[in-house]
Amino acid sequence: MALAVDVVIDWRIFERTRTALGDSFPRVYGYFLEDGEKSVLQIQSAIRNQSAAQLIAPAHCIKGEALHIGAVQLGRLAAHIEYVARDCVELRQSPTELISYIAQLRPSFTATIAEIEQVIEPLGVRRNAA
Repeated sequence: MALAVDVVIDWRIFERTRTALGDSFPRVYGYFLEDGEKSVLQIQSAIRNQSAAQLIAPAHCIKGEALHIGAVQLGRLAAHIEYVARDCVELRQSPTELISYIAQLRPSFTATIAEIEQVIEPLGVRRNAA
């Protein structure tokens, strides 16, 4: 699966979501930060345990939240992890083929946050806003 996505954030989606959420955006963005961090940690733990089944739910979670706010690179990476993990469960295979993708997850999550916060920090939306 080709995952090369040079664009970290699709700003059209981001702005559409931010406009639609209005005053609720800081709270929803806070959920993204919290859930994303938890999901990354759960995915890293699952691959250490060689558990394809444990990869699915956190990958699905981060995929949905990332794509909702326009984080296309992170969303596509998480989608790939989710779909391959589902195949591994169905075929009763080890998820070792996902190691290199999972290694990209933390840097992609960090880059996503950095790009978003360059835009929202001047507007007074802080990481801890919930």
